[in-house]
Amino acid sequence: MMRPAVEVSVGGQSYRLVASSGEQTLQRYAGVVNERLRALTGTDRTSHPQAMLLVAMALAHDLEQERAQRRADLDGAEAMLRQLLERVNEALDGVDENGDPLPAAPAG
Repeated sequence: MMRPAVEVSVGGQSYRLVASSGEQTLQRYAGVVNERLRALTGTDRTSHPQAMLLVAMALAHDLEQERAQRRADLDGAEAMLRQLLERVNEALDGVDENGDPLPAAPAG
């Protein structure tokens, strides 16, 4: 079943889109692009194609930064989890299967 076309306005131009995303999502995306265009050009008028390209590049840059931050956050969480598991394993090495402390090894 085909989705109905959604009309969005970007840079003063209207576009009809058919996408897997719903109308609210497409309108939200158009709003993000329009905000960036306003920040770059200071106007709501029809934007020059170069301004649209600058917005696309800025959004791509933001996406790359977010991906890098997410990767760094995941790497940090994995390292913390590994350290925690090592500490748990070390603590468990000193107890038997009932959780009782193992007897100390004789010195000597």
